[in-house]
Amino acid sequence: MSEIAVFLRFIVYFVLMKIIKDKFEYIRQSLGLPLFYQANWWDANCGENGWTPAVIIDHNGEIVSVWPYKLTRKLGVNLLLPIPFTPWNGPWLLPLKNEKEGTRAIRERKIIAELSKIICQEADLIIFRWPPYFQNTQVWKEGGFFQFTHFTRQFKNLDSIQQIRAQFSADIENDLKAAENTFHLSEHDAESANALLNNQRFFLAEKNISFKWDLPTFENIQKSISKSGGIDVLIEAKDEMGRVHGRSWTVTDKHTAWLLIQVSEKKIRHRGTMIWLIWQSMVSLQGKVRVFDLEGSMIPAVSKKYEATGASQVPLQMLIGGKYALIYIVYQFLKSKFRSK
Repeated sequence: MSEIAVFLRFIVYFVLMKIIKDKFEYIRQSLGLPLFYQANWWDANCGENGWTPAVIIDHNGEIVSVWPYKLTRKLGVNLLLPIPFTPWNGPWLLPLKNEKEGTRAIRERKIIAELSKIICQEADLIIFRWPPYFQNTQVWKEGGFFQFTHFTRQFKNLDSIQQIRAQFSADIENDLKAAENTFHLSEHDAESANALLNNQRFFLAEKNISFKWDLPTFENIQKSISKSGGIDVLIEAKDEMGRVHGRSWTVTDKHTAWLLIQVSEKKIRHRGTMIWLIWQSMVSLQGKVRVFDLEGSMIPAVSKKYEATGASQVPLQMLIGGKYALIYIVYQFLKSKFRSK
């Protein structure tokens, strides 16, 4: 490689960065960010002093990214893991006005190349799903991270809700029609919230959902969303006898809704419970958001059903790094093999 080529490569990859842990500065920068990056969301989930409001600056003192995260320590290992109710995380790279796509790609590579080194000094095991807005994960792999592609599904235009329903498969449409003759919407109170918690515990044991949570956290997040002017929708599928077949919980920011929880009772649930909860959630949010995300649609038990709704498939990149990353991946592989037997 020529000396000029080496020099140019050095210029492309060189950037001096550091993390500033300053909540005021984080809040100032995060006001326009998606729901899962807002300080109120993290306060409600982790407590005001239970997370790190990281602001990443370059050698010119310019803020280039924000990264909220929670560090925990178990058996002497520093862990940076996903928090409950939060589909994706990792660094959010702040855009520049009128930046060309090629220039932006080079700038992002410089930032992530340096940031992947810095974050590995913070934790021994780092796991996060990067937002779907960022798909270029090659530089993370160059920094020693492992990448796994997951998928979610989204309805892209809630303003055309009948067109969305027209995309449902015949089986899904039949299930929905049958459920519409069975269920009715009901009011939700504190007793419903407790029932949702109990049902979720049952569901966790059966479906291997990847996070645990408690009722106070759930209530804190509801209050936080309401305080910030957002909307959350808790729906029950209840029949004429008053039996609850299932529940769902959806949260929103300005443009997008995420179906964060969907639980059902195996012993009595109607075959149309799942699609009825999804449909009622979308109907209630029509005109308020444009995108409806079927969070959890990569779970094998429901992926086929979600696919039959006609929702668009959107990739999410799972990234695992730190000095214990390989040990964790091998452990998860062996655990899945043991369960399959």
